[in-house]
Amino acid sequence: MNLDEFIANLKRQTQYGNPSTETDQAAKDVRISINGNLDRICKNWMWDWLYDPLSITLISGTEDYDLDSDHAKIVDIFAGDGLRLTNISLKEYHAYKKPDAALGQTNEGTAAWYLYIGRNSSTGARKVRIGNIPTSTSTLTGFAKLRLTRFADSDLGTDKSMLPFPVEGEDVLHAFVLADIYRLQDKKDLIFPQINLAEQKLKDWRGEEATEPARDATSKLPPYLRRKLINRSRGYVV
Repeated sequence: MNLDEFIANLKRQTQYGNPSTETDQAAKDVRISINGNLDRICKNWMWDWLYDPLSITLISGTEDYDLDSDHAKIVDIFAGDGLRLTNISLKEYHAYKKPDAALGQTNEGTAAWYLYIGRNSSTGARKVRIGNIPTSTSTLTGFAKLRLTRFADSDLGTDKSMLPFPVEGEDVLHAFVLADIYRLQDKKDLIFPQINLAEQKLKDWRGEEATEPARDATSKLPPYLRRKLINRSRGYVV
C-alpha cells in the first residue's frame, strides 16, 4: 500500500484522527513515527532491499571521494581479478597504509583498500579515502547500503509509494507505529505489550531474511567423520 493508505489504515484501527483526511495533524504525527521506525528497522539488519549499486570514478592524484548522499555505507567494492577492496580502520591507515613522502612513497598503484573519513559538510554525504589510486582514470563498482529518503508533510495526500520498503515488512512497521500512536493517545496499558509484539515481528522477519531456500542445503558433519578429520589433521592415520 502507499503512504496515505498505510496512515489511513492506522487511523481507522486506533480512531486517531480522521481516516478520510490525508493531511491533518494526526497524519503528520503518524508520518513522523513512520520515519523513525523505518530508521529503526533499517539499522536492525543488512536487508537485501537496501542494497544499491555503487560507482566511484578514480582520478589520478585524488585520494578522497564522496559517496552518493543516499548511501549510508559501503557493502562491497569490486577491485578486479576476483578481488575486493578491504575496509581498514584509521589506526591501520596510520600504522601501515599512509604514504611517507620523506621516503618517496605515494598513494598510487592498484586500488586495494578504503577507510571512512567523515562527511561532506555541505551535502552530508559520507567520505572515503581509497588506496592505492591508479595513474589513469578508472571506475570502481560495487554495492552500498541505501539510506531511505524520509517522508515529508508534502508527501501526504499524494499517494506516495513506500518503496523500496517491501510489502512483506509492512506488518512490522505497522506494529511499531501502532505503539507510538498508543503513546500519543496515552493508552499506557497498550504501549509496552505492543512494543514487545513489534520487536517479535521484527525478529521473525529478520530470521526469515537470514535463510535462503535457493541456496544449497548444508548440514554438520557426522560425528565419526568429524573425529576422523581431526585425527588426520593431527598426524594420525585412521
